[in-house]
Amino acid sequence: MLASAFFMASELRWNSAVFRRNSLHFYPAINSYESHRENGRLWETFDPELLEREMKGIVGFEIEITSIEAAAKMSQNRSDTDYKSIVAELEKSEDQEEIQVAQWMREKRKGLFE
Repeated sequence: MLASAFFMASELRWNSAVFRRNSLHFYPAINSYESHRENGRLWETFDPELLEREMKGIVGFEIEITSIEAAAKMSQNRSDTDYKSIVAELEKSEDQEEIQVAQWMREKRKGLFE
């Protein structure tokens, strides 16, 4: 297993320079997944004090994947109302993969959308 942490929660030196250096790793991921959403949270919208507190407990790592066991878990335990809302939000997206997920979810609960 490969492991390389970009933030060590046990690091004794905690200062704003360390925080700024390590927060750069999260920015692209948050921006990629949230920037196009109506109520998406971008890095700049978080309270700096909250970020500083939360970053102390976040550890990033890389691992080598040796096998994958897949399971289709697409909100199957959600209420009908929640499920329909999730599908509706996915269908609003401009991202084709999100639209395909919505179509797949509709197929799984056909009776809900008739």
